Amino acid sequence: MGETTKGKKTDEIFLNDPETEKDQETFLDDADTTEDKVILSEENKEENREENEVNLEEPPTYDDIANEEWKENTEEIKRNVTCANCGEILRETDRFCPFCGMKCNTAPEDLTAAAEEKEQHQNAEQNSEEGWEGRQEKLETQAESEIPHICAEEIQESVRKEEEHLENPQPDTKEKAEEQEIQTQEYTVDTEQQEPHYTEEERRQQVLRMAQQDVNYGAQLENFDEKEEGKPKKKRKVWKIVLGTVASLAVLTVAGVYAAGVYHFQDRFFLNTRINGIDVSENTVEEFNNHIGNEIATYQIAVKERGDVTEYLTSADLGYGYTPKGEAEQAKDLQNPFLWPECLNTTYLYTFDTLTSYSQESLEQSVKNMACFKEENVVQPKDAYITKNGETYEIVSEVEGNLLNEEAVIVAVKNAVETGAEEISLEELGCYVEPTRRQDDAAMNSAVQQLNQYLSTEIEYIFGSNREVLDGSIIKDWISFDETTFEVYFDDEKLAAYVAELAEKYDTYNKDRHFTTNDGSVVTVSGGSGYGWKIDQAAEVAEVKQWITQGTQNIRYAVFEQEAVSWENCDLGDSYIEIDLTRQHVWLYIDGKELVSTDCVSGDMTIEGRMTPAGTYTLYYLESPSILKGEGYEDGVEVQYWMPFNGGVGLHDASWRTDFGGQIYISNGSHGCVNLPSDKAKMIYDNIYPGIPIICYYR
Repeated sequence: MGETTKGKKTDEIFLNDPETEKDQETFLDDADTTEDKVILSEENKEENREENEVNLEEPPTYDDIANEEWKENTEEIKRNVTCANCGEILRETDRFCPFCGMKCNTAPEDLTAAAEEKEQHQNAEQNSEEGWEGRQEKLETQAESEIPHICAEEIQESVRKEEEHLENPQPDTKEKAEEQEIQTQEYTVDTEQQEPHYTEEERRQQVLRMAQQDVNYGAQLENFDEKEEGKPKKKRKVWKIVLGTVASLAVLTVAGVYAAGVYHFQDRFFLNTRINGIDVSENTVEEFNNHIGNEIATYQIAVKERGDVTEYLTSADLGYGYTPKGEAEQAKDLQNPFLWPECLNTTYLYTFDTLTSYSQESLEQSVKNMACFKEENVVQPKDAYITKNGETYEIVSEVEGNLLNEEAVIVAVKNAVETGAEEISLEELGCYVEPTRRQDDAAMNSAVQQLNQYLSTEIEYIFGSNREVLDGSIIKDWISFDETTFEVYFDDEKLAAYVAELAEKYDTYNKDRHFTTNDGSVVTVSGGSGYGWKIDQAAEVAEVKQWITQGTQNIRYAVFEQEAVSWENCDLGDSYIEIDLTRQHVWLYIDGKELVSTDCVSGDMTIEGRMTPAGTYTLYYLESPSILKGEGYEDGVEVQYWMPFNGGVGLHDASWRTDFGGQIYISNGSHGCVNLPSDKAKMIYDNIYPGIPIICYYR
């Protein structure tokens, strides 16, 4: 067999064999078909294998019959007649009808029988449900009974090869090409060897076999594509007429719709058309103008204010009106009605500045006349501020008020009119005069925090049995802040003055002491070697300020430049030496108890520079023995117990004296020291220590 390919459109033909009792009905390809083989769909091939059907060679077409190989054994018939089967005009050289495939020298009685058979089948097809399938089955039965045995064997062999080919649908490309080439060569050689020896009867049998193959081919095509290639010619013509009619109606419908659209949009805007934001789709210019006029007449602006108050400005208040100047007509002219289908997926936006107008003067006057500008309705805004509330500072919240910026309101209303807005919020548009400082201001809150920290300070000073408290009630007068920048200030001078007051009150350094003597009398003692309490004021100011800045709450001992042993008993405490220079007597007190009491001899009162000075002192040190030198005893005098407290003046034993006390000191006194009996001097020496206070006084 030669190379196969799918068949083209098929026409219906009828053939008669004079040696058989039944006519054969088959379908051949059109005369213009040049392919040699039919390719079946996978589904039809499967059905053919199941039903043991066979594929036969296609019948020869007009082009095949006209081939030179056929002309060698065929006598040319030169005549100009019509086909006895289909009635078409034939050429002189035609041996087969190019329209129906009928052999031109068929006997008239055979043609008559074929025509009757064709008419019977056509009537049966129209009146029976079997149609094409029934006729196909009949023709297949006839063909099987008339095909010679040897032809069936050849067909079976072809079917077997075709099945092998289907079982291996994708052979190697090279092998497939070689196999097709061999088959083509075999077919060509076989044709060259056999065709010249065909008799007239053998050619007729060949045509019958080819016709039978086309019967099977027609059935396969019907299964493969029932709507097109498998239907009878008459049915296809009906469908063509139906489809043509439908297409014509569709074209007429589209044309009608288009024409109606052109007419409709002659004076109307396209769909999806907006002018100044207004949808004018399918409106006429007049309808648009009327719509705008009605909208303008009822237009008003709702002005929302603070406190859920709303005022309204009407078109009359604003001098608002519609003054068309042909803009809508211009927009309509831009839309060609013949192009109306474009509006189905296009949006047309037009904006004109002269559609409406308003009176600037009327608008401004109406705004000024609004109730929100009346003085009795206005609440002035107030800034948040810091205030003193008792012992602390706090922030007073701002007052929003409702004072409006007149210019801002006029601009807001003007913009609303120009854009067609029907509602505005003066709050959202920022038309109110706002407080410049609110309670959440960072600088203000920082200042309040710092001020309150100062005021939280509580310092308790301890001066012996006395107490001094420094807290917010005093500090509040030392701090302040800038009401604009909220910078906090601390008055160092006021703090220094406070410390100076403490020093004045509690410093005892070089101050007179009102001392209660051994006998209970009170004497005023002045002078001394700088004994007593003395506050270091500069150091104290620095430390206290730091405590105040941190808001410290604690007890405090001041920073002293000079300290005494105690705040009690004129800073003497309960362990001290009392020397009554008038009565020439000495007492030693340890822990408040009198330990030693003895007479003494002090400095000579008649000789200048020898009088023992009064005042409060402390013991420098203790030395035993010690050599004392002075005016008149340059070589020195040895004493066993030396206790100095005022330069070269001190307490010591005087073994050279036998009498002490009385009036001896007036004319026979010492060089300034306090002479003691040796035993008393030893007792005192053994019980005192450096730093013990010593107070000397005259009555």
